[in-house]
Amino acid sequence: MWRPTQARGRAYALNTSPFTMGRSGNNLDLPFPGISRAHASITFGDGHFVLRDEGSTNGTTLNGEPVTGKGVVPLEPGSIIGLGQGTTLRCELL
Repeated sequence: MWRPTQARGRAYALNTSPFTMGRSGNNLDLPFPGISRAHASITFGDGHFVLRDEGSTNGTTLNGEPVTGKGVVPLEPGSIIGLGQGTTLRCELL
């Protein structure tokens, strides 16, 4: 199980696949500056988790590298996901 943790210490279990993140109407709603309505998603398949930018306006990064336009990228324990303008999530394997 993965747990993205926002810098403020909140924990969110990934209990569905795909697990969607965005400003509103998602598994994880993030009402922060620069977050698109449907910003990014995490999917589990073939034994691993992957991250995809869902066409966000302000982009998505993984460990500081842009993932926008790259399709899906693998997530590893300790990965830092950046969304919009300064929102970060850390993925932890539990």
